Amino acid sequence: MKTTEKGRLSITTDRNNKQVVVFQPINNTIWMNRNELCELFGVYMQATNVAIDAIFKAKIFRVEDVCKCQRHVKGNRINYDITEVNLDVVVAMAFHLDSPNAMLLRKWFMEQLMRPKRIDFSLLNTTQNYSLN
Repeated sequence: MKTTEKGRLSITTDRNNKQVVVFQPINNTIWMNRNELCELFGVYMQATNVAIDAIFKAKIFRVEDVCKCQRHVKGNRINYDITEVNLDVVVAMAFHLDSPNAMLLRKWFMEQLMRPKRIDFSLLNTTQNYSLN
């Protein structure tokens, strides 16, 4: 799978030496593997694995809905080998991990939620005439 098909969520430094979040979703989400998550959050693989395990242990999401994975069935037990997670899991991880990058992402996610929504008036049908009887 090409990187462009996965979308992009990263933290970069701009010309003013300020950290900025770059978000380029594909179909309203992004997909990241464990190495990319380590880089994004600035944590080691163990912290990434613990966060992912905690999120799924708490049954916040269904693995099948938010992950690209291989399913292994052994008797009546099902194990998942998670290769990539989507934006839902990344957001949950940002609130689970304690790192400077996770804190920056939490702040950025909240800013996006609190940003006023704009109404596109060009979509409204203004050609209809109304009259009072």
